Amino acid sequence: MTVATFVVEGLTCGSCLAEVLEELRALDGVTGVAVDLVKGGLSPVTLTSITVLGAVEVRAAVRRAGFVVAGPDRWALSCTHEPPPQRCSPTWASPRVST
Repeated sequence: MTVATFVVEGLTCGSCLAEVLEELRALDGVTGVAVDLVKGGLSPVTLTSITVLGAVEVRAAVRRAGFVVAGPDRWALSCTHEPPPQRCSPTWASPRVST
């Protein structure tokens, strides 16, 4: 299982949130999406999947909903696997930034 956290800019209401959730849930391998809505600000998102998702495809899904993922310094990826991981996507992993 892979857990990725990032922030989405500009969500202002439940309808905005629903659009983003729909696009993220449609990604292959996604098993869960949680968003802490910060109206008009940076809304933290936690995405759980059975596969490692690329930053490009996640950003594209958010963009299809009409929003953007905040800068690359706000990405964090953690992998928990049973058995131990074969690989994690190092291009997506970066230090977690507190907001």
